[in-house]
Amino acid sequence: MKSNGDEIIRTIHLTEAIGKARQVLLSEIADSISFITLETDHNSLLGNVLNFNFTNNYIFSNNYCFDWQGNFIGKIGQRGQGPCEEPGQIITNVLFKDNHFYTIASKFIEYDSLMQCTGKERSLYRLDGERPVEFSSILMIGITAAANAKENILLYAYPDSVIFMDTDFNMISFRQVLFPTLSSLGYVNFHGGQYTKYVTSYGNQTLFYNFFNDTIYYADNDCLTPAWIVELSDRRRVPDDLLYQYDKLLHGARNAWESGNLDHSELVRLTDNKAIVMAVYETSRYVFLIWNEMVQFYEIRNKKGPIPRIAFFDKQTGKTESTGENGFADDILDMGTYLPMWGSCNDVLIKSMWPYELYGYIDECTSSGRKVNPQLLDFAQKVSPEDNPFLMVAHLKK
Repeated sequence: MKSNGDEIIRTIHLTEAIGKARQVLLSEIADSISFITLETDHNSLLGNVLNFNFTNNYIFSNNYCFDWQGNFIGKIGQRGQGPCEEPGQIITNVLFKDNHFYTIASKFIEYDSLMQCTGKERSLYRLDGERPVEFSSILMIGITAAANAKENILLYAYPDSVIFMDTDFNMISFRQVLFPTLSSLGYVNFHGGQYTKYVTSYGNQTLFYNFFNDTIYYADNDCLTPAWIVELSDRRRVPDDLLYQYDKLLHGARNAWESGNLDHSELVRLTDNKAIVMAVYETSRYVFLIWNEMVQFYEIRNKKGPIPRIAFFDKQTGKTESTGENGFADDILDMGTYLPMWGSCNDVLIKSMWPYELYGYIDECTSSGRKVNPQLLDFAQKVSPEDNPFLMVAHLKK
């Protein structure tokens, strides 16, 4: 990390990077790409909506667990009305901690290393009078993300609260991550999606970030410690009060659309071309930000939809850069662009691709006379179009 006298530079100048976005070759930061095939059988077949999370030990897609060789380890938890069963929500949050697994949906359930329920569980929607009522109110909002926090577990109750629990499911502390005066105005699921990640891991650290704030935090046992500042100018930043007036603005946009004036609605005016950071990932040298420019109602306005880009902060130089559309220019496999929407795990970047998409790409190249990288041709012989998606892993330079 670059130092300026006694001051450590921790500011990621995203506004400047956006203004100077350029085509960044993947080979500038990575030296190779490898593949991880995820085992496919009737037990491990993944659906079309993926939700990958990565730890030092495992690869999770919702509650399906694979090791880093792609072997299917098992499916953690099940739906139902009985003990050790999840009655309502789809299980998307799974943790591995101290040789135990935890599923977090409407219940908090513990499993041993063989994925068998230990019998320890609790509802996340009530606290049985153990704690003051404000804790219960926070939990009622719903858990959006979960992660390790040193000895404890961090739960993010979207949009304003971070909760710390121990592995006996006792509340340790909580922190509001929005202004209290604003949080009283109401909540809306303003931003989210398949690739939005509020918590990510780097080694034994957990990073927490949401686009409401300008601070990236590390999770400690019972608190958040500031790690990085994401600088965005007012011209690029979503106004804070917009987040709490979204329902009202959405209603106004509907009226504007019915009168043929959608482009000039207040919601469009306040959001178009504002930068949204969907996720933050850290490696030994870089901090990566996956971001895009908002375009409300792009389908009915005949606009191009949001296009993801990658900004990356170099800890060695203190410089922040941003790629052009769809990430890095792929000069390693020559597949056009490399967009690591699943971010990083330690010192690799990760994207997923379905085998049928790979076969389609090869057929397209063949029919147009374009050369296909021999590494891709060789890998294509190892998968079939009906298989699970595979991971394309870019290994970062040291």
